Amino acid sequence: MRIKIGDREIFSSSIKNLLDVDMNIQRLNAITFDSRNVEKDDIFIALSGENSDGHNFIHECLDKGASLIINEKIKADNIIKVKSSKETLSKLASLYRSQMSCRVIGITGSNGKTTTKELLAHILHGSYRISYTKENYNSTIGMPMSLFAIKKSDEIFIAEIGTNKKGEIKYLSDIAKPDMALITNISESHLSNLINLNGVFEEKINLFKALPQDGIAFINMDDKFLSKLKKDIQYNHITFGFNGDWHFNASTRKGSNSLVINGDKVIIPDSSNLHLYNVLSTFSICATLGVEIEDFNQKLNLFETPSGRGNLIYINQFIIVNDTYNANYGSVVSGLRKLSNMRANHRKLIVLGDMLELGKNEKQIHKNLYDHINHNKFYRTYLYGSLMHELFLETKKQKTENDIRYYDNQEELINELQTTLKPKDILYIKGSRGMKMENIIKGVA
Repeated sequence: MRIKIGDREIFSSSIKNLLDVDMNIQRLNAITFDSRNVEKDDIFIALSGENSDGHNFIHECLDKGASLIINEKIKADNIIKVKSSKETLSKLASLYRSQMSCRVIGITGSNGKTTTKELLAHILHGSYRISYTKENYNSTIGMPMSLFAIKKSDEIFIAEIGTNKKGEIKYLSDIAKPDMALITNISESHLSNLINLNGVFEEKINLFKALPQDGIAFINMDDKFLSKLKKDIQYNHITFGFNGDWHFNASTRKGSNSLVINGDKVIIPDSSNLHLYNVLSTFSICATLGVEIEDFNQKLNLFETPSGRGNLIYINQFIIVNDTYNANYGSVVSGLRKLSNMRANHRKLIVLGDMLELGKNEKQIHKNLYDHINHNKFYRTYLYGSLMHELFLETKKQKTENDIRYYDNQEELINELQTTLKPKDILYIKGSRGMKMENIIKGVA
């Protein structure tokens, strides 16, 4: 990860205020914590991680022409020693953000953060001068680093804010200082640390709590946790959902590729394979910011879904739905529902890998997928991984008539798919990052 510094003068003043170091603004090119990415006049922050220690590469970075090193072990010319490199990064990012006048839109949630952020950035581009967190840089390191991309001329910065343990949303929100905020949904994610759905909700809601008095919270009224906020909410809010009395009320027909939102027709291109709530939440924010429906539809038609988040791959006369980036219960259910509405006359095969980080109830959560698989009547379901074996045993217990098979070897699964897939088939693949489900795509492509 290497972030080009958006405004050198503001970055220089932030360095001066925090570290009492005078920097030549001509030597402030970019900032990175990856020594492999260092270029001339970059700032390198040495972080100690589980697999690597940036302090081991300080002299290599100086040889590459780094203008400043921030670290915890060495003090020398152009090398600043601090108590905590990570905390220094966060404080520096907060100072930099505080000197920018742009509005910050914070986005978090259990599912759909990255796609919604990318879609929002795509549609707002042209109407506003914007920057945003790239890829999935939403962690306690990636999000603060991303703030340095803000230019003084920017009007909007979109910050994707992630978490996998208690306190991280507040930590990142205090740095980003959002003016507008969206929580996409609440679902079973990171339960090994957040314990249960209430824990997920209490963690995510910290994004709304970080809003200033004139800030705006965008509330998904179809989410059973978030919808409760409307009763006693203390901040400005915009509501959205389907078939209700909301600020942005949507309706659709099963199998349709369009939404009607407050009377405006929004056409979702088949190629994007976007989920309805990605579009509805993005529309709510864009309309609030004054984007016209014609402009929204035109840009939506040109949007390309990020790789691994439901994008379509056309190969060998069949279609792969690449949803391999990550998985939790809510995102799997949503993906299966989306798949069931695709192209009714095509055979649909699904491959599901383990959903990780679900805590002590992980086996039961996997079993809970049974009804969603059984109800949708897919041509064939393949389950992969030790936790998906629990779901497989549940299907045997329920004596389902659906064709559901289990594999504990990825190569054998790939061989099975290679002999099974036919032209016009749709193959949906999903699982947690640790399951490396993208290898299955490579195997059948």
